[in-house]
Amino acid sequence: MDWNKIFKNAKTCKMIYKRAVFFIIYIYIFQISTAFAQEELPKIKLKIGKHEEFYRLVFVFDNTEILQSTSVNILKDNKIKVSLSEDFQIEYRDKVLSDSEKLHGIDIKKIDKSFIFEIPSLRDIKVYKLISPPRLVVDAYVNQIIGDEKLLNGKFSVIIDPGHGGKDKGLAQNNVSEKDIVLFISKKISSKLAQNGIKNILTRVRDEEVSLKKRIEIANNQNPSIFLSIHISQENLFRLYYFPNEKTQITKKLISNLREKILNNSSEPVVIEEIPIYLIHKINSPALLIEIPQKALLKEKKYLNKIVDVLSQSLFEIGKANEKFTKNK
Repeated sequence: MDWNKIFKNAKTCKMIYKRAVFFIIYIYIFQISTAFAQEELPKIKLKIGKHEEFYRLVFVFDNTEILQSTSVNILKDNKIKVSLSEDFQIEYRDKVLSDSEKLHGIDIKKIDKSFIFEIPSLRDIKVYKLISPPRLVVDAYVNQIIGDEKLLNGKFSVIIDPGHGGKDKGLAQNNVSEKDIVLFISKKISSKLAQNGIKNILTRVRDEEVSLKKRIEIANNQNPSIFLSIHISQENLFRLYYFPNEKTQITKKLISNLREKILNNSSEPVVIEEIPIYLIHKINSPALLIEIPQKALLKEKKYLNKIVDVLSQSLFEIGKANEKFTKNK
């Protein structure tokens, strides 16, 4: 019998056993310390409300210091980023959220000291910080998915049509495309109208190709009070296109209102043309195609926001004057 070999094997087994025991103890201590660390993280309570045109996210804090350190940003791909200066946990209905959750159709993920909320068809957000009690309120406005269902009712309503999309970039300058600028403007207008009680939908809410046939189909199925298609001109001027039909009166009122506001807020000229452009000619509702100045491709936020304000204010005033319009509360 080879005692040396047996002794050597026994010694090896003993060493493996010690290492296994040490590893198990290490894992156990790590889990306890991790659980303890998680327990020590500050908690923020989350409430989620689903309204007709927006989600309301309410974060309730223990003190104003944490509230004031919070930042909220809207990202690409329908995402909102909520960040704090320190690590934290979110509690929803007495349950601490894990690093990946889905609530009310919203995907929620924790990345470092931030939470990412992915909301389908997100178009804009409005953020409020309230002191008593300390709360962060984020209203996330969404565009309703357009199918066969009629989304617009008999009150004053608007379809906003961001031109181009997908492979069709439209005009381009210094890696900035018309399709992206008009989508940005359209989403902002949509949000402002919704906040003022005007029902509206967009023909596209992301960078995707939507055919002229589909845009016309959406408009004629939904039958809005106004159809507004937004593009960028090859010149530094505003160009308004319309084609008369039996419902032209409201279009002319909008053109008149827009012209006045543009001239009061901008140095660029306004050109109005009556022409049977295929898109607006085939739409049964009052329709207007506007080309904003080429300067918009410079992507200056102040200038783009001025255009947003002019267009949304004109639509709001026309809607308010319309006998069918009643502000939603």
